[in-house]
Amino acid sequence: MIEYWAGSTRDEVRAAVTGHADYAEKGKDIVCAGASMMIGALGAAALEAGELIEDRAEDGRELVRARRTGRTECYLKMFMDGMKALSNSYPDHVRAGRGETAGAQVVTCRQEVTG
Repeated sequence: MIEYWAGSTRDEVRAAVTGHADYAEKGKDIVCAGASMMIGALGAAALEAGELIEDRAEDGRELVRARRTGRTECYLKMFMDGMKALSNSYPDHVRAGRGETAGAQVVTCRQEVTG
């Protein structure tokens, strides 16, 4: 089972994905690939925006932390929307978890991202 969580503090946004989907064999698991793509895109977007604090992957877990700005709030919302869609499509393999940011309020996107 893949678990994901996300949230924000006054100064930063955080998201994590942990576990394995076990939907298909390694290398052919589209559910795992989807979750990996979502957390990877969050980290890449925060890096490109110059707001990345940490992007750490180890032992079946990836954590992304970034400075909280209007732009990173939008990235975080995109991550959550994508993970919710993945969870709705594959409920036996993906669920919202209770990680370090569980219960934190996910902010709404305040900034229009252009260019």
